[in-house]
Amino acid sequence: MLDDNDLVYLGLEMQMAMRVQAMGRDQDELIGKMRALPQVLVIEYFNTDYILRINNQEIVLKITGDVPPALKSLKQSWAIITAYNPYSAKYTDSENRASQERLTRELSHQGYETLPATGRSSEGSWEEESILVLGISYKKAKALGSAFQQNAIVFGEVNGPIELVFCNSE
Repeated sequence: MLDDNDLVYLGLEMQMAMRVQAMGRDQDELIGKMRALPQVLVIEYFNTDYILRINNQEIVLKITGDVPPALKSLKQSWAIITAYNPYSAKYTDSENRASQERLTRELSHQGYETLPATGRSSEGSWEEESILVLGISYKKAKALGSAFQQNAIVFGEVNGPIELVFCNSE
């Protein structure tokens, strides 16, 4: 018998599968990677508030929402990436800061423009420093998520939907 979490999860899975298909990406890969993770964790990713700071504005982005006008106005692809808590395991503050500094250096070395971002649970019980990366491709953003051992990153293209991109292996 399905419980409320199962129904929420199935709805999210269907919504993301339709978005991925509309973008010409592999639905089977998305579903396989989603199902490889605990349902509660996947639901938490969807419930996370992604807080961006663009032109002195704080903007809250939700995976299931629309791309905010301030982000659309940048007219380029983008990703939200963190190096905190690899594979959603709890790491110390110093380990997380060191990983985030490596990610920041790597993005700078590759010449990307970045802006500060934060991932915060909807109820405010945790948050992770993140980076809004401008002008990055889907392939490169996903590769960086994998390299920094993240289960997922957030990605968007000009005039495209918000995507939760799973970087974990199935």
